[in-house]
Amino acid sequence: LREIVMTASNHIMTPTMTLKLNKQTDEKTARLFAKSITKLSLAEVVDKLKVRERVTSQGNAKAKVYDIQIDFFPSEAYCAEYAIQVNDVLRTLEEKFIPRLVKLTEAELKKRTSEKSLSSPSAAQPEIGASVGVVEEARREGDNDDDDDEDLDDAKRASSSRNNAGQASYEAPDEGEQEIIRRQDTPELESDDEDTDDKSKAAPMDNSDSDTDMEGSGPSKSKKLANNRDRAEALRGKYPALTQFKFNPDNGSLCTIQLQYDISTPKLLLLPLVENAARTSVIQFIPGLGSCAYIPADKGEPEHVVTEGVNLLAMRDYQDIIDPHSIYSNSVSHMLGLYGVEAARATIVSEVGAVFEGH
Repeated sequence: LREIVMTASNHIMTPTMTLKLNKQTDEKTARLFAKSITKLSLAEVVDKLKVRERVTSQGNAKAKVYDIQIDFFPSEAYCAEYAIQVNDVLRTLEEKFIPRLVKLTEAELKKRTSEKSLSSPSAAQPEIGASVGVVEEARREGDNDDDDDEDLDDAKRASSSRNNAGQASYEAPDEGEQEIIRRQDTPELESDDEDTDDKSKAAPMDNSDSDTDMEGSGPSKSKKLANNRDRAEALRGKYPALTQFKFNPDNGSLCTIQLQYDISTPKLLLLPLVENAARTSVIQFIPGLGSCAYIPADKGEPEHVVTEGVNLLAMRDYQDIIDPHSIYSNSVSHMLGLYGVEAARATIVSEVGAVFEGH
């Protein structure tokens, strides 16, 4: 009521649409329609995410490798639940998830590198516990007899500080430094596991650049393998940090991605970035709409679909399912912009009446 009467807001807090169905539309079609216009992100079809960091060496060169494993729900389940196809998930991975993940990763690495360079000790920001030399001070004015003694004491302290600093530089490395030296000289791989499921262990992953393992035989298998291999090769050519992409479009239940960076890059927690990329990668959506639900007929009210959000223009494309003459929204601004003043007036009367009916 405040948004309608007092502020006349163009963007209300909870905009909705009520879409009445055509008489020939059955319940199955209506439920499928509600699912098809619901906003769906990649994260909603993901069961588990696993990220494994390791260091690999090829000759004298070392690199940090991040193995990402995405376990989806069974394809039969999410295809039936959200009215999508496995190819929709594959397209979202290629066109939205990987570009977003690479962008987020590079931005985070750039931020960490900048912070690392700014945190290096200097005379302006010295390292705690380390000497930065003697600071020149002006001699105080006056004829105090103790000035000469104080200057002598200051010189002794400065000389002692330089001697101690020189002695510290020749001392043997401590335990932490020895551990770092040992790791750099050891050819064994180091790995850090990040897993959203603490009880499960990271599964071993294949490091080859092959795209995916397909089941079946004959020319169709060879053609699918060739298509998947070309697809993975195109992604690797577009994103140099991506060294592996494997997805099986037959079952759509597993995807493995491998990112590789220089050994000198800062420590990076990749799992939150993967989760962020999955949440923001959208499989299907209609601008302005969120969740949509089918409401069966009840107490004289006909069956209809209720949406979170408003997009009146997009509903014109579904006139074979919904009745275009009975589309209603509680957003006065949207009704005014598309249907005119009389529709806006009727919306105001309906919404104000609904408020006072409850009192």
